[in-house]
Amino acid sequence: MEGRRHQLAAALLAPEYSTALLVAAAIGGVAGAAVLVWAYYVGIFLVGAAGGLVLGGLAALWLDGAAEVAAYLGLAVVGGVLAIKLQRPMMGVSTALLGAAAIVLGGFVVLMGSGAAQDLAERLADGGAPGHAGWAGALCWLLLAGAGICVQLGSKGTKKKKKE
Repeated sequence: MEGRRHQLAAALLAPEYSTALLVAAAIGGVAGAAVLVWAYYVGIFLVGAAGGLVLGGLAALWLDGAAEVAAYLGLAVVGGVLAIKLQRPMMGVSTALLGAAAIVLGGFVVLMGSGAAQDLAERLADGGAPGHAGWAGALCWLLLAGAGICVQLGSKGTKKKKKE
């Protein structure tokens, strides 16, 4: 890194190298900006896809086999594409869904212990019914997600005050 600083300083001080290095720096800057813009949209797609996966997990309670896999994949892709098309609302919805899922899972582990969480996960993986704890968790998740969506979409962000 230190050598690059010296090269840039030399390019600014030595005119015979300055044009090539400044052009290379400009091309590198534009390429870096393009990569960051691309990474931004990939990040938004991934957040939407994660929200779709959470919905796929809820849909999987009523499905099995190939339909369960299709629900996970289909809702992840739909969530990602919708997040790209409707950035602000989908980011709010996705973060509300993921935050509610994290709160419910954390509450489940704290209240019932990690052994109970493991038992529920194994029961669901074996195609068994989620039981009362699973349905209560799903209901809590839906209520928390609904509240989070209302808060996220109800907030308009900060507004700048107009100076008179």
